[in-house]
Amino acid sequence: MNESEINLPEGALPFKHGFGYADITGIRFGMLTAIRPAYRLKGKLMWEFSCDCGTIKIANGTYVRTGQTKSCGCLAAPGKAVFGVPVKTLREHRIWHGMISRCENPNLKEYKYYGAKGISVCESWRKTFLNFFSDMGKCPNGLTLDRIDSKGNYEPGNCRWASHGTQARNTSGNIMVSINGESKCVCEWLEHFGLKKATYLGRLKSGWTREMALKTPVRASVGWAVEDLGEGMAKALSEEMVAAMAKAKARLAGSA
Repeated sequence: MNESEINLPEGALPFKHGFGYADITGIRFGMLTAIRPAYRLKGKLMWEFSCDCGTIKIANGTYVRTGQTKSCGCLAAPGKAVFGVPVKTLREHRIWHGMISRCENPNLKEYKYYGAKGISVCESWRKTFLNFFSDMGKCPNGLTLDRIDSKGNYEPGNCRWASHGTQARNTSGNIMVSINGESKCVCEWLEHFGLKKATYLGRLKSGWTREMALKTPVRASVGWAVEDLGEGMAKALSEEMVAAMAKAKARLAGSA
């Protein structure tokens, strides 16, 4: 759509560059992204916006910037359709409902991990699904709702659509471990060393330290001689690891 295609309503004046105004071109507000100034109406600058649903809308720039207008109208009222689909059938609506339930319903088994720990939903999102949907947008396939700060609340700025892998790395129970001066969460170290989670947990139950449980090669953990690992690997292992392997080898020899 070019400027000549913008139909001026009665009383509107064509927009002219050079006058002072807040340039919001390309900035997203709710479901609306500013395209360009359209015209002035009753002293107010009207902008042309693109809505997430694909509609082009002319709206008061101030109303959009302050959140009074969040969409082209596709988020009109609770119970109405969004993108032509009933609200309650949307996946995002189920996510929104689940978010509130695990923070507020003590009868749910998930409540002990959320509401019982003080995690809550901000008033704006709790009040209506449309506010949540306007801030978060559609959930891409394969992703789900995640809090960036796992100890923080469900609110704008602390939530994103993320993969299950990203969420696993972001849980409060995922402990950070430092190896050779580098800190990573346990999930990342397991991937780095190609170690199965069951093997890691089994080693912890046997009294291994986290570093030793993560860094020790599988062959070494069943009693192979240190020299079988190669000189480079042997030097990299801490004295604690070497001692543990020696004890394991001794136990195997004693039981033979």
